[in-house]
Amino acid sequence: MEFVCRSLYLMQHLAVIMDGNRRWAQARGLLPWQGHQEGLQKVETLLEFCIEKKIAYVSLYAFSIENFKRTSQEVSFLFDLFGQIVTDKLQMLHKYKVQVRIVGDRLLLPEKVQKQCIQLEQETVNNTGIVCNIMLGYGGQQEIIAACQALQKLHIPVTVESLKKHLWTGDIPDPDLIIRTGNVQRLSNFMLFYAGYSEIRFLPFFWPDITRDVLESVFIDFQKAKKNFGV
Repeated sequence: MEFVCRSLYLMQHLAVIMDGNRRWAQARGLLPWQGHQEGLQKVETLLEFCIEKKIAYVSLYAFSIENFKRTSQEVSFLFDLFGQIVTDKLQMLHKYKVQVRIVGDRLLLPEKVQKQCIQLEQETVNNTGIVCNIMLGYGGQQEIIAACQALQKLHIPVTVESLKKHLWTGDIPDPDLIIRTGNVQRLSNFMLFYAGYSEIRFLPFFWPDITRDVLESVFIDFQKAKKNFGV
């Protein structure tokens, strides 16, 4: 059983379930899309924090497979919001040297969004700073199934190691810390294979209310914690 003090254990990968945009808007008498718009602005706050703390990878749960069940109007707006990253946020991404990867089942996405995914990855591929995984059309169960199907097709035995190599983000470290905002205590099909030894923090804030001070508090708590690799 390995015992590690977090003060000696650097965070490599932070994963975030950005929950609460709609409830934030509802509490203020605003429309849902206004909450999502405000939530997008907080991504820059998060990226700045991760860069300051020298966190190499950040994964953002932007649009789950289950989100397709929302109204067509809201789904359309969420995809339009993603398009804003391509048109309005490239300068910011280059400023911070962010390399973007889109993670999920792209075949589920509208053709326009698929093209935007390719464009965003190509535009940032040479950036040498933090890697930002944007989970779009993503589901943890679906990711595992896709990896198993790939192994079956290649006639490769299923092991933990072979499965991870065929996962959508199997080439990067597992999340050290998973944060979920919105005062909901579940993972909601997010990075299920990787979360076995991740620290998890459920925050009572809606995502648009997140601040640098809140992130700092969570980071300090993470460093103070101790991790037991076992039972």
